[in-house]
Amino acid sequence: MKRNADIADMFEEIADLLEVKGEQSFRVQAYRRAARSVEESATPAEVLMREHRLEELPNIGEALAAKISEAVMTGQMSFLEDLRKEVPREAHRLMEIPGIGSRTAGRLVRELGVRSIDELEEAAASGRLKQLSGMGEKTVQKILASIQRYKSRPDRIPLVDALEIVERVESALAGCG
Repeated sequence: MKRNADIADMFEEIADLLEVKGEQSFRVQAYRRAARSVEESATPAEVLMREHRLEELPNIGEALAAKISEAVMTGQMSFLEDLRKEVPREAHRLMEIPGIGSRTAGRLVRELGVRSIDELEEAAASGRLKQLSGMGEKTVQKILASIQRYKSRPDRIPLVDALEIVERVESALAGCG
């Protein structure tokens, strides 16, 4: 069973991956709006599903309701899993660099064949990055600086994992009171 915030995160990831693929912006925005609707709902998705009321949420139609139901029942969305397989894993890594969003990561992969942070750094240093429209010298310098900060940062725990640890600690502490 997934919480509303988890389902919203899944829809946001779908939107990011669709953007990396270069899909139509209306489709990307549909998933972003759906994420907001689910996250802002005061009623848990599981309850809405049980009561057959998912489509009452703003921006949620039959297809998105089916994806929410799948997430509630199985803990995952097959559409998201398929997208994860389809979009190069490297594009996910590129988005870890501050200033590189899903649209830019997609363009880097599709137009320049950049597949890693090291390749991004090389493309920026060699001037290849400037071949992309909208990539001027200032932007390239910002990306290079972001890469350096990224590489010099201490190892970090992904937010999803950190939140899970926090929840376990909170539960353990609640039992001590």
